[in-house]
Amino acid sequence: MAKFIDASEGISRVRIDPSWRKGFVIVCGKGFRSTKYFPDDIETMRQMDEETYRSAGGAAGWAITGGVLTGGLGLLAGAAIGGRRRHNATYLIHLRDGKHVAFHETDKSALKALQKHYIKLQAQLSKAT
Repeated sequence: MAKFIDASEGISRVRIDPSWRKGFVIVCGKGFRSTKYFPDDIETMRQMDEETYRSAGGAAGWAITGGVLTGGLGLLAGAAIGGRRRHNATYLIHLRDGKHVAFHETDKSALKALQKHYIKLQAQLSKAT
């Protein structure tokens, strides 16, 4: 789910949806109107922040369960299994129509599609220089 940070005038929400043809679509809207932007509509894309962390609560819960059921070895195994990795990233995107949008994304499939396109844009930029 994308958390809206900032955007050009006329945009008050943002959503990243999967697209089987283009990988993803950025849906920007205000009120009942929305505009769809595809990866081809992106002029520049900047990854402002990326975080990977483990869920401490999940790790502790599974560690206690593993420890109670099987002893010390289960405690270690439960902590390793229970501490699921979570990813999130913040992006600033400038679109070809002059608008921009900044958002924080936590959805795993959206992050994968955004990261793939970000790497593609960086490769094109390095080829051009």
